[in-house]
Amino acid sequence: MHRLWLFERMVVWVLVALLGAVIIAALVQVTVDCWSFFWNPAEAGISVVLGQLFMVLIALELLHTIKLYLQDQHLHVDFVIVVAMIALARKAIILDFADMSPLAVISLAVLFLALALGLYLVRRSGDDHVPPDPG
Repeated sequence: MHRLWLFERMVVWVLVALLGAVIIAALVQVTVDCWSFFWNPAEAGISVVLGQLFMVLIALELLHTIKLYLQDQHLHVDFVIVVAMIALARKAIILDFADMSPLAVISLAVLFLALALGLYLVRRSGDDHVPPDPG
């Protein structure tokens, strides 16, 4: 059992290192794209830049979720739902709604409302974490 715990910790720390590298690379990329957007707005669209900013925000939220997992030894469901909501908002920003069917747009809205309701219920219950595996 102790070996499994050590292996799990090692995997989580590798994920933290990889996610840190991804955040740094994404931050450099979004900085470059922001500068090119400011100097030539026609070349880099605002939806591309906003999509990249949201990707950095998603990565930061994932890093925060992993940090909380390392501290508390359980997964905070509310943070996972928030990450999903941010990812869905990013998707809505970069999508071209003119090319989407009305059913796809409604599906996106229903999914966001379901996540918001789930977040409300989790926070209202006061039990925002998944208990550790008893195995």
